[in-house]
Amino acid sequence: MAHYKDQKYETETDRRIANLAILDDVHYATFTVQLFQPQLADEQIIVNPERVVRAEFGTQFLLAVRTGFESFGALFIFLISCWPYLILLVLGVLVYRKVSRKKLSV
Repeated sequence: MAHYKDQKYETETDRRIANLAILDDVHYATFTVQLFQPQLADEQIIVNPERVVRAEFGTQFLLAVRTGFESFGALFIFLISCWPYLILLVLGVLVYRKVSRKKLSV
C-alpha cells in the first residue's frame, strides 16, 4: 500500500512538472506570421447601366407615338364594345328631354 501511494505521488509530481514545462514553453514561445498577397492587379471595366438601359431620343419618340396609338385604339375598341350602353344612354337622354319639355309646357 505504501508502495502504491509513493508511485501515485511520483506520477502526480511528474505530471505537474510536465505541465509546468509546457506552461514555460507556452509563455516564452514565439511564432512568426507571414502574410502573402499576389502581385496581381485585377482590372474590370464597369459599364454605366443608366446609359446602356436608356434608349436614344428617336427610339423613345417612336415608342411614345406607338403607345399613344395603341391607347387610342384600345379606347376606341372599348367604346365599340360598349355600344349597347351608349344606345341606352342616348335613348335615356332623349326620353328625359321629351319628359322635361312636357312638364315645362304644362
